[in-house]
Amino acid sequence: MLLQILWTQGAYPLWKPGEAFKRQWQNTPHNFGYNIILNNKNLADYQGIYTQENHPGPTAIVGNGMGWNKETGLVSAVAILMVDRPQFLELTLGPESEGFPEVYRAKINTIELPIIGITHTTYGTNTAKRVRFSIPEFILRQNGDQLISLCFTPSFHGRDMKRTRSLYQVRWK
Repeated sequence: MLLQILWTQGAYPLWKPGEAFKRQWQNTPHNFGYNIILNNKNLADYQGIYTQENHPGPTAIVGNGMGWNKETGLVSAVAILMVDRPQFLELTLGPESEGFPEVYRAKINTIELPIIGITHTTYGTNTAKRVRFSIPEFILRQNGDQLISLCFTPSFHGRDMKRTRSLYQVRWK
């Protein structure tokens, strides 16, 4: 349910100026126009790529990596990631479970990112799909850290919310 709210609202309620500081996230900035450093792990340290081995969890940024299981590499129907100065967004995903439609959506705040390409590829010995999204020019000009919401489901009901698939890699530079 929380992930559904985050997706539909573009995660804005978590980061609304002033509100975050009134709650438990006092060390989490609400303006992403600068690099975020928490627990000695900087987003720039990831060099534009997350993998299961280089998972976003160690940043300790609230919500970063939510929906992506570090141990199994499986991503749920909705996931949240924080990236620094994205130039594009590229996901490398395992095959979709049988009977589920292929759905690839990404948002920065409430702005849906357009898909610019889907290609079949491999990741190690696994078959995979590479889905690439473009970043709107006005977001590129912000030159800061961005909260990205990923969605792999056509609806937020029943079995659609229980679906998972492998997320091998996320690139943004």
